[in-house]
Amino acid sequence: SWIAPHLNGSFLMARECMPYLRAAKGSIVNMTSTRAYQSEPDTYGYAAAKGGIIGLTHALAIGLGPDVRANAIAPGWINSTGDVLSGEAHAQHPVGRAGEVEDIVDAVVYLSGAGFVTGQVLTVDGGMRRRGYDGVVLAAPTSVPYARYSNETAHWWIARALRAMLGKAGIAPGDLDGFSVSSFS
Repeated sequence: SWIAPHLNGSFLMARECMPYLRAAKGSIVNMTSTRAYQSEPDTYGYAAAKGGIIGLTHALAIGLGPDVRANAIAPGWINSTGDVLSGEAHAQHPVGRAGEVEDIVDAVVYLSGAGFVTGQVLTVDGGMRRRGYDGVVLAAPTSVPYARYSNETAHWWIARALRAMLGKAGIAPGDLDGFSVSSFS
């Protein structure tokens, strides 16, 4: 099931962290997907879960504001495996390349600190959604099973983004002894 790890996991994490987020005047950055807007065949559960995260993000922004801001990122094709992609794969994107993990990390860092931004979905897809869908099937490299690609990659992005934000704030990982974040996938 795609709903439980994605939509339920996002809801449960927000619910459990609410007291801490309110006290810190924190920020939630959910991971949705461009698949919430442009689905591929046989991705019903995934598209529904990611669309649900968009609705959840809006509701959190209104319900938790002004103490907590909530936004989401909708990644497009992100080459998280480091696979060598063809020139054709890169050329599909108006920016001339597929996305990289650092693109998502940058977006998380931006939304975490953007004090006047809440309830928004930031699409990070190299312009593909604006270009329009012309029948080109965009998918993860075939060497990576789709379920592993989306679940493990999202957790990796989050971990990388957290490390970047902590470093920016001058907090060393050892300073967080006793603190843990649970995953619901």
